[in-house]
Amino acid sequence: MRQAEPDLFIHAGDTIYATTPLQAEKTVEGGQVWRNTLAPARTRPAQTLEEFRGCYSYNLLDEPLRRFNAEVAQVWNWSDHEVTNNWSPTKDLGPWSDYTEKQVGILQACGTRAFLEYAPMRWHAQDEAERIYRRIPYGPLLDVFVTDMRSYRGGNSSNLQARESTDTAYFGNAQVDWLLRGLKASRALWKIVSLDMPLGVM
Repeated sequence: MRQAEPDLFIHAGDTIYATTPLQAEKTVEGGQVWRNTLAPARTRPAQTLEEFRGCYSYNLLDEPLRRFNAEVAQVWNWSDHEVTNNWSPTKDLGPWSDYTEKQVGILQACGTRAFLEYAPMRWHAQDEAERIYRRIPYGPLLDVFVTDMRSYRGGNSSNLQARESTDTAYFGNAQVDWLLRGLKASRALWKIVSLDMPLGVM
C-alpha cells in the first residue's frame, strides 16, 4: 500500500488486538509454521496501561509499518479491539478466565489512554481530554469527520428494544449534534465520515 503513495490513510479501527495474546509459533494454511517475535505485553490479553502500550509498541517492531507511518499521513479511529473484543460499558468479563481484571471500565481507561498516546491526533481540551470524535479539515476539498461508536453506546444486547432509550444509545446526543452541525457547516467539496461499524438509516 505504501508503494501506491497514498495522500491519506484512514484507519477505521482495530489498531491493535489487545484481546489476543501471541503464540511463539502458529501453523497456518498449507502447514507452514509462522514464528512470532514475542514481547512481555503480548503474552496475555492487555489489562494494564503498560500492556496496552506494549501492544502499540509491539506493532512498531515491524519495519514496513514504520516506513508506512513515516511516509503517509494518517487519521486513526478506534473500534473494539483497542480495549477488548466487542466491548461495551456492560460487558461481563467474569466468564473470561484469561482476564484477571474483571472491570471493563478499567480496561477502557487503560485502552483509551494508550490509544491517545500512540494515535497521530491532537488531544482535546482538558474537559474532554479523552474525546475520540473530531473533524479534520484536509484543505478546501475535504473534511474528515471521525466518529466514536464505542464510548457512548448502551450495553451490548440482542437489540430488540421497542423504543429508543439509553439501552439503544450508540453515538450519544452530543456527538450526533456535533456531526450534524459539522456536516451542515462544512464547505469542503468532499466529506468523509469515518466509522468503525456500518451505519444505516431507519
